[in-house]
Amino acid sequence: MRLIPVINLEKKASEMKSVRLSAWLAVFLGTVLTGSIAGVSGGQPVELNIQMIPGIWISGAAGAVNIEYTTNLDQTSGWALLATVQATSSPYFYIDASATNSPKRFYRAVVEGGGDTNAPTGMVWIGPGTFTMGSPSTEQDRYFDEGPQTQVTISRGFWMSKYETTQEEYQSVMGSNPSYFTGDSKRPVETVSWDDASNYCDKLTAREGAAGRLLLGYVYRLPTEAEWEYACRAETTTRYGYGDDPDYTQLGDYAWHTGNSGDKTHPVGVKKPNAWGLYDMHGNVWEWCLDWYGSYPGGSVSDPRGPITGSVCVFRGGSWYGIGWGCRTAGRDYYSSSYKGSTVGFRPVLAQVWNESTNTPPGMVWIAPGTFTMGSPLTEVDRYDGEGPQTQVTISRGFWMSKYETTQGEYLAVMGSNPSRFKGNDNRPVEALGWNDATNYCAKLTVREIATGRLPTGYKYRLPTEAEWEYACRAGTTTATAYGDGLSSAQANFNGEYPYGGAAPGPYLRTTTEVGAYAPNAWGLYDMHGNVSEWCLDWVSNALPGGSILDPRGRSEGSDRVNRGGCWRDSGMDCRSACRYDRVWPDATPPALGFRPVLAPGQ
Repeated sequence: MRLIPVINLEKKASEMKSVRLSAWLAVFLGTVLTGSIAGVSGGQPVELNIQMIPGIWISGAAGAVNIEYTTNLDQTSGWALLATVQATSSPYFYIDASATNSPKRFYRAVVEGGGDTNAPTGMVWIGPGTFTMGSPSTEQDRYFDEGPQTQVTISRGFWMSKYETTQEEYQSVMGSNPSYFTGDSKRPVETVSWDDASNYCDKLTAREGAAGRLLLGYVYRLPTEAEWEYACRAETTTRYGYGDDPDYTQLGDYAWHTGNSGDKTHPVGVKKPNAWGLYDMHGNVWEWCLDWYGSYPGGSVSDPRGPITGSVCVFRGGSWYGIGWGCRTAGRDYYSSSYKGSTVGFRPVLAQVWNESTNTPPGMVWIAPGTFTMGSPLTEVDRYDGEGPQTQVTISRGFWMSKYETTQGEYLAVMGSNPSRFKGNDNRPVEALGWNDATNYCAKLTVREIATGRLPTGYKYRLPTEAEWEYACRAGTTTATAYGDGLSSAQANFNGEYPYGGAAPGPYLRTTTEVGAYAPNAWGLYDMHGNVSEWCLDWVSNALPGGSILDPRGRSEGSDRVNRGGCWRDSGMDCRSACRYDRVWPDATPPALGFRPVLAPGQ
């Protein structure tokens, strides 16, 4: 391995800080030693392996620093985000554990936010920080769902649009303007659903990335509800971003509401901004947030993203039609993700996709964010109708996934019982358990790991979404299986008398096998095809949504839950990456069903 020392630095002069990176490469030379060594007797050999550790010293003012890397200096847009480091001292030492198999890497430091000179057009940098989300029980005109108050840490800064998305901006990206109030393209776009707003962010990300205007590792998306309130408050604790205003005498200076709007929207940016330079955070149009609607957790949390599932999405800020109390900073409302109304618009943020690829928990594999095509093409042999239409899916936030299906030994250790039909070996996958059993296991495992201090802050174990499962199963492939367009029982445990794609017939074991008995896919995950079919988080849907979508979670309700991957008794065609023909009610417990958890941010 050749480690190239740090060769570049990006820092804004307006910040008046200096940050310097230097590279340090530790090479531990290993050999085979014999003789008496402390703690070893009998002359047994001790093998010391050679390992090269790329280390980076960060010198300068303490604070948040983005470390970026590239493997080719000739590609000026080829810098990718490695990690965001909170440098607590100077110098600060960081190890790039992901570079152990890379022939070379070039590094640079970018201080988070980068000052105003490199800010994307029309956006404001919102630095990381901590605030109290929700309203106190004593707040005038408070509503019941604004508590319990929760101390929230926003650990990573982001850019937020200075204005609500205008009709002009929406038209330029989406090719249409759905707004009810037209006649001035500087008015905020409205009559857009949560799905429309999310699709706009996806298309804007694609456009700006193709134009070379987007830093690798960043995406446009809706703000989380916590990010929205943090930005709206702008370090205030009052009812509004400008004060308490108990008689609503100042609200008209900052917001269009039912008392001054004339029952219509108005061009963005006319009223006064808040202390962080954001306009119309109160009034004009409600603004969609990323989260499902749910209760606040209370206590202290980092980077909350709302409930994992739900039926309605959050919007914030009030509108031209709203009365004064509805425009308060802590005010909340919600509707289904398909709702379209003339009072609801949005403003995007530009933020990093998360990268927690270091410090991987034992037995888990880091699955980095990315985009893939979900489902199968019409030409795939033996496909089912429910595998389409093919959908471009972006997984915006990485997660850890268990390297193996959950074993009987692991399940017994957490739940105190083993429901499996095929017993006798603790390393076989647990089976004969329902979706509810699998989710209860994840909940109990989360509680246990939090109690022992082994769980990263804000993380929980859960089942993967169907999209996350297929993304991980494919591991960058577009073929029918992770191994190509065929599958034999030499590659996976299924009914080998019915192989797939012209593969040779093989044995049919009629039972589960130990996890990890077959070769893994390209991302190091075992038994993604066969052995036991794996429960997913989603309700079953009859078809994929089509188009482009961000972090899909399936239907909001249903009767059957998704399971994927095929099992020991299935044919090869039912073990394909895209196969989703099976549907099972959540309490069903056949010996073909097991699961593997993921570890991801959540409440």
